[in-house]
Amino acid sequence: MSNTFTLDSVREEIENEFAPVVVDLSDGSQVTLRGLLRINKKSRERAMEALKALNGPGESASEGSATEQSFDSITRISDAVENLIREVADRPEPLIEALDGDVHVGLRLVNRWIDQTQPGEASASPS
Repeated sequence: MSNTFTLDSVREEIENEFAPVVVDLSDGSQVTLRGLLRINKKSRERAMEALKALNGPGESASEGSATEQSFDSITRISDAVENLIREVADRPEPLIEALDGDVHVGLRLVNRWIDQTQPGEASASPS
């Protein structure tokens, strides 16, 4: 028995096990959102920065009014969602355009992407 395999067969196994998130757009086209482990290093680093911005600390209460802080926070979240999509989507611009600035929909999409693409827990190897 041989232990020979092809990279294509490994990629197919990974694609089946860690399938990307596919978003259907209203025009009938689709956008594929790949998991962090399936994108190149530079894109992964930028995607991680966007995720940090989504979870980042709020603005200082002493700076500016509550309205300004809320606006800044919404802008930060909206920008982070768009930046993340630019890194993980195969066709980011049609998806960003379809979101039309709706931060709630963007966040829901990001949460589904996180839930569906994160790898499972590593299991301990048997002793």
